Amino acid sequence: MFCGTCAQCITGHPNLCEDTSVKMLPGVARRMSWKGGEHMNQFLNLSSFGEQMLVHENSMVKIDPDIPLDVRPSWAAG
Repeated sequence: MFCGTCAQCITGHPNLCEDTSVKMLPGVARRMSWKGGEHMNQFLNLSSFGEQMLVHENSMVKIDPDIPLDVRPSWAAG
């Protein structure tokens, strides 16, 4: 997630976004918990897997339709 307007974003470093209105500071996010109620730590303010997710448009990356999605990259072969 990035704002697209801070100094880091406009210089091509959206991974270092400084705007805390679009992301939470490390250790602040407490949106997820395990079944027993224990806090689940998050990485990069997301860290979850799901078949469907609601995300901000700044978190999206368009995939070229010519890229085959059923091919596993060579580095992931196993």
